[in-house]
Amino acid sequence: MNKTNLLLKLLALFGMISLLSSSWVGNGVGLVSAQDESGGGIAPLADNGSSLYYYVDGQRVNLTPSLDWVSVKFASMDVEEQDSVTGKFSATVAPLAGAREITHLGLTLLPLQDGLGVKNLIQGVNAMRGSSDDFQQVNPVYDYDDVEMVVSDEFVAAFPSEMSMAQIEAINFAHGVELLEPIMAQENTFVLRVTAASPLDALAMANLYQESGNVLYSAPNFVRLSSQDIEPSQEKPNPIGPMYTPNDYYYGGDQWYLNNTGQYGDWM
Repeated sequence: MNKTNLLLKLLALFGMISLLSSSWVGNGVGLVSAQDESGGGIAPLADNGSSLYYYVDGQRVNLTPSLDWVSVKFASMDVEEQDSVTGKFSATVAPLAGAREITHLGLTLLPLQDGLGVKNLIQGVNAMRGSSDDFQQVNPVYDYDDVEMVVSDEFVAAFPSEMSMAQIEAINFAHGVELLEPIMAQENTFVLRVTAASPLDALAMANLYQESGNVLYSAPNFVRLSSQDIEPSQEKPNPIGPMYTPNDYYYGGDQWYLNNTGQYGDWM
């Protein structure tokens, strides 16, 4: 009898912990370990391209993948290994010699093979994502007006003012996301980063946060590239970046609005 009572008490205790955990995080996002959601590696893109979108002012905006470049983060820094890896996916990407670096993000833009369509591009990206020993990240590059946009491993999310930091951290932890820094003068708004514990890329994670109902808005921290800056004929030591960087100590970390491209919507 004593053992039965003890068992009932333990079950009741676990049930209470589960209930508190659910209410602690809020509707739409459960406290499930991000690693439990995936068998390893980054989740593939939808074959029909339906996962290629993000949100602006709460409205879903479809993204058009570029047929010129794909963005990758190699698992190895060795150039010979990178060249060998690129050769394994020669049906999708051209040789490494035509690549361009985005050094501050650790990303490489690989040129795509001529004549590649969107369907074949998505298939190629998914095949490369499945090779986690070779790549840490593989993402399409997206066309937007006269520029191309690269998805980094960061996204921006604004949480309701009544949400505590403990609740925010619980949501982030449950999805393999870490908080990098707050955005100045915007309450409960942060730059977040998707870690290796997450099965999603930053684009899919930003959409998940937006659709969960736990945030006011969420969007990827896109890096925009001028089309002329990534031409192979350009002879620049580092063609990716702003046209001019001030020598102000606070520019990079605190004065993000000085390099404002409207990346989070027209309201900016």
